[in-house]
Amino acid sequence: MEKLPLKTFFETVEQRLVACSTEELRDILRAMAQQTSPPDRQAFLEKLKPPAEMASLAQRASQEALLAQIEDLTTELEEAMEEADGWEEDHDWYDHDDEDSLGPYDDFTQPLAGLFDQAQAAFDYGNLSLVCDAYAALFELCDQQDDYGRGVSIEDIEGVDKDEAYARYLRAVYETNPVEQRPEELFEQMLQVCSWIAGAHPTFESVIQISPKPLPDLERFWPEWIAFLEGQPGSDADARLREAIRLWQGTAGLEKLARSQGKQRPRAYLDWFVALEQEEHYSEELSAAQESLQILAPGLTTCAMLLHN
Repeated sequence: MEKLPLKTFFETVEQRLVACSTEELRDILRAMAQQTSPPDRQAFLEKLKPPAEMASLAQRASQEALLAQIEDLTTELEEAMEEADGWEEDHDWYDHDDEDSLGPYDDFTQPLAGLFDQAQAAFDYGNLSLVCDAYAALFELCDQQDDYGRGVSIEDIEGVDKDEAYARYLRAVYETNPVEQRPEELFEQMLQVCSWIAGAHPTFESVIQISPKPLPDLERFWPEWIAFLEGQPGSDADARLREAIRLWQGTAGLEKLARSQGKQRPRAYLDWFVALEQEEHYSEELSAAQESLQILAPGLTTCAMLLHN
């Protein structure tokens, strides 16, 4: 099942809350309580608190306390990595009882989960400068490996969604930088996320969708973002340029990009085809495909890819 974006989720929640009476909402909570398993009952009760009480987690993440905790855990992890040889001598990694065990790093997953929770709380309560520093430090911590190539990756931490974590980080990067610096800094940090987290594919859409609040200065940002990306080499910039045009200008923008820069950016054709197909404009999609084959040189790998898709 496709993951529902956070922004869409909150918007849907608000719509359903508005549609329910007070008594109906109570009935919903009672039904949720009845379906809660015994081990999860205390956690359920902890969530039934007014926002003022829930804010305590964010308070604990303030005044550099969170950064100090991350630094301390980083030091502990580095010390454990220095002693990895000793652990190898005392244990047979491949005969370990738990195939999913992280060996000497098992004990780090729970405190890391708590630190990620605090970073998320800081984001929810708008402490975005802290969010930038905290997530960067956590990603660097999870990127560390010992001489055997082992460590604690973000995928090892139960309850942490890596896509949402780096989307919060990038949203904080966007909002904490001056308007004129946002394109360059955001692009740089998108690339940094890819180096920290294996398999990460940060998008600008995820930056928009990670919060129900509107992204500030968005209409000004679009043309500046596109102009910046057009001047950057490489496939990363090309992918983000095509995404930006799709989000801002829709199918018409993709058509214009394909026709004006299709030879330099052949994947613009693919994006244009996908947009036409999603709109069920099948005859236009076929015409666009025929047009693309006339423009792109025969025999190119891209031509085969276009026909295949």
